[in-house]
Amino acid sequence: RSAEVVPGIDVHTLELDEPVGASATTRARLWVINTPERGRQGRPAEPGAEAATARARDLALGQRVTLRLAPHRLRGQYGRLLAYVVLADGTILNERLLSEGLARADDRWPHREAERYAQLQRQAQREGRGLWFEPPPGIRGP
Repeated sequence: RSAEVVPGIDVHTLELDEPVGASATTRARLWVINTPERGRQGRPAEPGAEAATARARDLALGQRVTLRLAPHRLRGQYGRLLAYVVLADGTILNERLLSEGLARADDRWPHREAERYAQLQRQAQREGRGLWFEPPPGIRGP
């Protein structure tokens, strides 16, 4: 499946210009990664949420993406498609966010990329990227 990402993007949920039923758009969740939650319903945003959201928007908003779906589990508990999101340049958004330290590998469900995603997360941790950035003493972080 291929569709354009439209405004409404959240940390790990994309709005796509593909109508479904009465809805003008389709929602897709970035499969097997977990990103910090933006504040809602009176809760504060988790550390890194704004950076992760901004980066996902920079990479995907207004772009035509291809969804690679997991055949054994097409939708999650909120009805969103569960997808690896392939960007126009051929890279996978899920992996980009992991590599940049803006997401964590989510191993709650078995998937074929589990070891690769864990490795991408470990590398981001080792290199102190994104969520794992530690500012020098006396300097505030992001």
